Amino acid sequence: MTFLIMLYTTIDATIKSDITKVLPYFYAEPWALATLIDVYLMFFIFYAFIFYKEKSWLSRIIWFIIMMGTGSMGASLYMLIHLYKLKDKPLKNLFM
Repeated sequence: MTFLIMLYTTIDATIKSDITKVLPYFYAEPWALATLIDVYLMFFIFYAFIFYKEKSWLSRIIWFIIMMGTGSMGASLYMLIHLYKLKDKPLKNLFM
């Protein structure tokens, strides 16, 4: 559900606004910049978990691009894929 909400919100914002016109105002606002740095640091932290879980370098590279390009949508997609793979296995397998 999170993935769909973020996908809808991103598409809606893209249709309604040109990001290149908003960026100068965004970067001028200290709280907006702090929030951007905060969220991208979280993406890197989540990616560290992905890097740990994925054994293939190709997979690691693809997930890095997805995480940095889509952020929360990529994180929720990764979790959905791995939660689906768990099925009847204990949740602790997600972290091992």
